[in-house]
Amino acid sequence: MVNVETEAPNIRAKDAIPVAEEVPPFAFVLVKLASRCNINCTYCYWFRDAEVYNKPAVLTIEAEDAFCQRLEQHIEEFELDQFVLIFHGGEPLLFPKHRFVELQEKLLDIEDRTGCEISRGVCTNAILIDREWADILKSYNVTVSVSLDGPPDIHDKYRVDFKGRGTHADTLRGIAFLRAEGIEPGRSRFVTRTPTLNRFYRMWSKSSA
Repeated sequence: MVNVETEAPNIRAKDAIPVAEEVPPFAFVLVKLASRCNINCTYCYWFRDAEVYNKPAVLTIEAEDAFCQRLEQHIEEFELDQFVLIFHGGEPLLFPKHRFVELQEKLLDIEDRTGCEISRGVCTNAILIDREWADILKSYNVTVSVSLDGPPDIHDKYRVDFKGRGTHADTLRGIAFLRAEGIEPGRSRFVTRTPTLNRFYRMWSKSSA
């Protein structure tokens, strides 16, 4: 005989909340290299919170070393053969070049010790990319995704610097440095209207030709 008062709640809870038998280990991490940005996008929500400015401007060495140690432990614990890291911000390329290189070397050492392939990518506005940055990204096989909102009249309405000036030309200059090194970046954008999306793809196709 079932005791309704004690058994029914357990039955209802069990039926209502399915429990996964096994949760796979994560193999993707977004790494915030910088908590500041070099432009002032009108739609950006991150810097509306004043607490952001209480955080270190870039990832501290202590936090970097702790992350690399924990990453290696995680890879070894779950015997992972692939892992993905995406460097993000703010603007991640505010992270000093020499420290970016040192971080990549640490990740290569982890690959050597664990046998795990660590794929790396960066999401950037491309404004800070010069020949040296492009060479670094190519040397360490870091894929690049560039934030570009469309043609100048659209992009420059939203993606402005701290003096209110558009940044479209600066972004295209950074893309040119990437392409000079044989890097064809991916694109990320903020969509305002469907027609602007069509214009964006026409512009990008023309610039890639």
